[in-house]
Amino acid sequence: DPVIILVLSDPCRKRCYSIQLVTMKLAMSSVTLLLILINSARSAPSISDASQQAVIRPERERVAYSVLQVFDGYEERSYPARKWFCAFSTFTGRGSGMWRKLDGYRKGANSRSMALEMVSPVMSTYTAEGRQQCIPLPTSVQSDPPQPSGPGVTIVEKQAMVVFAATMGGFPDIGEEAELLRNKLETRAAEIDFTRYMKMGYQSPYVLKNRKTDIMYRKNVAA
Repeated sequence: DPVIILVLSDPCRKRCYSIQLVTMKLAMSSVTLLLILINSARSAPSISDASQQAVIRPERERVAYSVLQVFDGYEERSYPARKWFCAFSTFTGRGSGMWRKLDGYRKGANSRSMALEMVSPVMSTYTAEGRQQCIPLPTSVQSDPPQPSGPGVTIVEKQAMVVFAATMGGFPDIGEEAELLRNKLETRAAEIDFTRYMKMGYQSPYVLKNRKTDIMYRKNVAA
């Protein structure tokens, strides 16, 4: 039988060789890119690393208190005397403008143009007249705080107090929780000032997890 032999011309062989070179270069480029991505993934910080860094970050100063007794759903606490900077509004809801004034003082609207560290908790006292909102002054300026340079902010020295406090998470209805605590305390009404109640807020409204809020009634001084 006749045998057919195909002989490639020189131009054809050159074209085929060029195609092979291009294919090899593309393959090598893909491998190189893959190695770069793997190394980048290994060197990038993990979620757990970020969480550990967040835990290591120093916590802000908090007002200390002592627990005197624990009851069913609430506890008796003792708070020491402390200076706070405060604002007042007859409007008890959001939009009162109190936070803007207090935050302005903290960020430098004071007699020394001094920025102060944030201390928690923020205390709101609710009465029939309205709401007073206060932020604790840092320990470093308790003895000689800078005076407010803007209207609506005052330095208030709150005396030591004993309170009955209930703690809850999430975003509670403050009025409803205050009523629930009051019902629990009715049996000891002679000991308690029911003309006002306090809310202690420990986180910014933008923090969604691990929230803590305290509702408190003050124990009468004579009790």
